[in-house]
Amino acid sequence: MCIKAKFCPKCGTPVANHEKFCPHCGFHLYSLIDENNSSLNSSGATTITQQKNPTSSKLIQVNNEANSTPQNAGHSKGFSFFLIMLLGLGIFIFTTKPWIPKGLDTADQVMQYSNKHDKNISLMRAYGQLDESLVEGNVDHTIDAYSVMKNSKTGTFVFKSHNRYVYLIRIYNNHIDSYWEEIIAVEKSDNEKVYHKQLSKADMNDIDSNASVAESWTDYQYDELID
Repeated sequence: MCIKAKFCPKCGTPVANHEKFCPHCGFHLYSLIDENNSSLNSSGATTITQQKNPTSSKLIQVNNEANSTPQNAGHSKGFSFFLIMLLGLGIFIFTTKPWIPKGLDTADQVMQYSNKHDKNISLMRAYGQLDESLVEGNVDHTIDAYSVMKNSKTGTFVFKSHNRYVYLIRIYNNHIDSYWEEIIAVEKSDNEKVYHKQLSKADMNDIDSNASVAESWTDYQYDELID
């Protein structure tokens, strides 16, 4: 490519179209062309670079979208489902407390079981009857003498006392309007015996906070029940 120069840009001498240097001052007539070409090349490179950057961004975006595959989405849903199931299991265990025995279903069954494994129930009631007869001259067998207690927190007949799950039986001394309480283990110990214990006053105060009378018997009713 050539530039048709009619006059030398330096000294103004007329020059022919094919001449590269001014015949008067020797000025390089094509130096302007080289500068223009360099400017054009530089501008072209910038344009190419600017055109490539959007392409790179698109490639990065495509790669990111490729990484978000249906398989990854499936793993995410599976993990969320697992967490929901785990939470549900935790709530179920917390509310049902499967490690706590449910015990017998009726107060009659609890009283019969307790009398079978703990003769102190009848013995303590005998002390109450003796006290009543000595002071009042007779024993009133028509008023409540025994009660099976129910756990107001769990709705069952099972309590926890002395690190054991137990039934709670109340035995009355009607002369002084008082009572004793006996606990009888729900299950046999390792020695195949059923643990039972008369509670102290402090023990009774503690366990009675969650106890209510489920069913009561007079002396006559109790005798009929355990026969």
